[in-house]
Amino acid sequence: MSAQEIDQNPVRPWVMPHGVQAKDEDVRLDGVVYPLYLFLERLGSIHPVVFGLPVVVTSGIDSLHVASSKHKSGHAVDVRIEDKAPEDQPIFLLICRKLAAQFGLCLFDETNLVAGPHLHVETQG
Repeated sequence: MSAQEIDQNPVRPWVMPHGVQAKDEDVRLDGVVYPLYLFLERLGSIHPVVFGLPVVVTSGIDSLHVASSKHKSGHAVDVRIEDKAPEDQPIFLLICRKLAAQFGLCLFDETNLVAGPHLHVETQG
C-alpha cells in the first residue's frame, strides 16, 4: 500500500489518542483518515501540557453537516476552542495551524459561528 493510499484509509481499529476526548458519546471518531488521527494524536500530547486539560473534539463522523461535508467520509474533525481563555485562543490556533501544515491538512477558524465556535480541520483536496 502506498503512502497516499494509507493517507486516504480510515484508522481501524480506532483508539482515542491520549490527551483527546470527545465532547459526548455522540461524537464518532472511528474511521477518520490517518493524517487526522496523527493530528489529534500530536495535539493530544501538546494540549494538556499547555492548557492543562485534554483537547475536545466536537464533531467527527457524526452530527448534521451539509451534503458536501468531509465529516461523513472521515476527512474532517472539529475541535473546541471556547474552553480556553480569550488570551489563550490565539496560542491554540497557532499550535493547530502548525500541526495542520505538518500533516498536510487545512484548518478553518470557525470561532464566529453561532452554532458553536470551533476549529475545523480537514484533508486537502
